Order: sequence, then C-alpha cells, then structure tokens
Amino acid sequence: MDTAVLTCAGCGKPVFLTYIKAMRKIWHADCFRCAGCGLPIRESGFKTKAGKPYHVACYQHIFAPICPTCGKPVTGEHIQALRHMYHPDHFMCTACGKPIHTRQFHVHDGKPYCKADYTRLFSLICSVCGQPITGTYQLDAAGNMVCSKRDRSHRLCISCGKLIQSQHNGGGKYFSSTHSVCNTCLATAVIDPADAAGLFAEVCHHLAEYNLNVDPRKVPLKLVSMAELRRSHARRSPSRPHGLTLVRESSMPGMPLTREVTYILALTSLPRVHLGMVLAHEAMHAWMFTNNFPRLTPRVEEGLCELAAALWLEKHTDPLAVHLLENMHKNRSRTYGSGFRAARKAFSKMGMGGLLDYVRKNRKLPG
Repeated sequence: MDTAVLTCAGCGKPVFLTYIKAMRKIWHADCFRCAGCGLPIRESGFKTKAGKPYHVACYQHIFAPICPTCGKPVTGEHIQALRHMYHPDHFMCTACGKPIHTRQFHVHDGKPYCKADYTRLFSLICSVCGQPITGTYQLDAAGNMVCSKRDRSHRLCISCGKLIQSQHNGGGKYFSSTHSVCNTCLATAVIDPADAAGLFAEVCHHLAEYNLNVDPRKVPLKLVSMAELRRSHARRSPSRPHGLTLVRESSMPGMPLTREVTYILALTSLPRVHLGMVLAHEAMHAWMFTNNFPRLTPRVEEGLCELAAALWLEKHTDPLAVHLLENMHKNRSRTYGSGFRAARKAFSKMGMGGLLDYVRKNRKLPG
C-alpha cells in the first residue's frame, strides 16, 4: 500500500525524517525562514504577517511602531499621543524634559507640554493680579484681560465696561457682585427719583418724534437695586438686567379689556446716558403693550425695544454713548443682538411707522 510523501512548503521537495510543522504546513528545518532577515527560524516563537513567518525581533523591527523620542520599536507598555506611540518614559514635556505620565497635557505648535509649563509659558495673564488665566475671563472695554476671581479688584463697570481700578477710572463703587460702577460713570449717575423722572420725560419726548407717544405722568418709574430687578423678573432674564416693565390686564363682563403699565423699574446709579437708554427700551415695551400689539416672540419685541434704545443713544456723542451703541451692534444674543440688527435695518428702509405696521400685521421683523 502506497503512502503519500510529505513535501516541504518551502522548497517543494520530499520530507523524510526530521521536519518542522508550522502554519499548518510541513517544512525542512532550513526552509522555514524569516521573511525579514532570511535566516532559518529555529525558535518555537515566531510572528506571521500576510501569510509569512518572521522572527519576533524582525517582526517588531519591521512592523512595530517607532517611538519618536528614541527611534526604537514600541512593543510593550506605551503612551499613545499626538498620533504616535511612545515608550512610557519617552513622552516628555518640551520645556522641562520630564516624562508626562498623565493624560493632562497641552500642545503648542505640535509639541507636548505638562500642564504647569504650558500655563507658565502660554497662558493669558490677568491684568489685575498678573497670574496666568486658566479658566474663564473677562475682556474689559480697554482690552484688559481679567480673570474671574470673585473679588472687588477684578470687577468691571456695568456701564462703560472698563476695569474698576484707580489707575483707569479713579476706582468705583460696588453695589453688589453683579453691579459695580466706576467713578467716571458715577459722576453723572442718576440716584434721585426726581432726576430719573425728569430724564424719563426727556426720553419720552424724544420717542414722540417717531410717533411713539408714552405719557411719563401715567407710567410710574422706580429706581431699584440689581437684587430687586432680578427678583421681579418672573421669567428667565439676562444675568444682569437693567430694567423691567410691569403691566396688568383687567376685564369685567360687558366692559372692554383694560391695559395698564403699573411700573417701570430701572437700575439705580446708572450714568445719565445709560439710564436713558434703559428707559427708552422699557418705554417701547410700554408703548406696544398699551397700543394692543399682538403677542410677539422675544426676538421681535426685544429687537424693537433695543431699536428705541439705540435711537436715544444716537443723539448723544459722548464716549459712553458710543460704547453702549457699539455693544448693541456687536451683541451676539439672538434676542437682543440679532433682533436689534434686524429692526435697525428695517427702520432705515421703512421708517418707524412702516416697521411697526409690518410687525403688527405679520408678527415678525422684515427680512
């Protein structure tokens, strides 16, 4: 009975006595060779790639990732970062040269840095305390970067937006954690209710030029603190509101619905031009309410009110008015920024009467 002759997978010749069985094939001992170096594989451990055998060392040399630091293959524990694999002690901070064993590292110009060195070398510096800014920060109207420490030395003026420091604006007054006014703005601040009422009459007179008739004698005005303003906002409001219009509707059987503006609240101690802006904004709310405007989205209503505020500011040329008006044009808020810009654009084309007629009919801003 004939017996099948085994053949070597390497040379194709018969295998009679000793042989190697690997990769489900039979090999002469000298024919089972590394595809990398070409030498016979004598040891039992080997690697394969694309159906070819390799010494373990050759496999690692050819296919293992190379550590960018030492140029040698990475075969065991490693750190993967910046699209490379490093030996654990070879992923080092560019500045101090110490290994970075934590996942918390930073990159600058494609190079790794430990957190401490990155903060020291590249962080923004607070204009007040001179320390690196590691979290959120404020940018005041003069371009100073201010870290978000909750102390008086890091406050910005609620009106002009500048850092409240003696070297900038003579210091200031701190009414609350969200209401600080520099001494420059305090020079024209309105605190007395009679002064506020006189300013409100002036604002209403100005708005009457656009047929926005609000009788200041019929609209009670009250100067209040930031805390009272925030408590009075029944719905979500800006974190630092400057004004609020309170209204009331009433009806009796057989009688028409009556609408009444019960109060306009405005933040106390604002400089005159800023308070006038706030009062113009709130007067527009009052005018739309008493003239039975349909219910509008916040973007539409606040956009129209910001337009009234801008018309007040545009009649003034002092630096604070210019600053406040610039902020209105740059505001990124959809409600107060986008709404205002859309209303201002439509006003320039249609005038106030045309704009208000369009909004009353369509309940939206043109465009």
